[in-house]
Amino acid sequence: MTESSLKSNNVIFCEMMSHPVVFSHQSPKTLGIIGDQENTILNEVLKHSQLIEIQSIITKELEPSSADSRVKKYDYSNWTETSHNLDILITLTDPTPETLQHYFTQLNNDGILIQTAASPFDNQPLKLLVNQLKTSGFQDLQILHFPQPNYSGGWRVAVIALKQGVFKRLREKDIYNKSFKTQYYNFDIHRASMVLPEFMRETVI
Repeated sequence: MTESSLKSNNVIFCEMMSHPVVFSHQSPKTLGIIGDQENTILNEVLKHSQLIEIQSIITKELEPSSADSRVKKYDYSNWTETSHNLDILITLTDPTPETLQHYFTQLNNDGILIQTAASPFDNQPLKLLVNQLKTSGFQDLQILHFPQPNYSGGWRVAVIALKQGVFKRLREKDIYNKSFKTQYYNFDIHRASMVLPEFMRETVI
């Protein structure tokens, strides 16, 4: 994997928006993805064999179903009309207080949301997102940061939010023994992505 292919394929973003949240849940079975128009995040989560249902919720015309029987395709407006008991929800769309509250209700009690955020250099939107997640009822948050060469500033943030309780230890053995190959993500990258530089501590935490 060369530097140019990492940039062109957006590998870092796709891996960091999928594998950290899956390995943060103790026993994930059901997962939803909102706004993954190119199915790049879907392709990553399909690598996790313990997931038995994956909901792909898109905001444009519904695409043909995946060849994988675990995948269910939803139009966003139809998805919001019914209840879903999800262990994990990945969202790539811009959040509002209303949507975050809705996502909260779609998760099981030990469910986890991962929400994209702006560049860490643009700290006010990130601080606002953190406050909105807390107001929505999420009890524990983790902030991840990672390079994204094709994004403004070259650096990206995502927030992982746990519905109830506090985050438990990562499934370290499962990360080390994963049956699939990654090109950026590993256990050390996961841990390092949660170590915040001082300017983020001062403005967000």
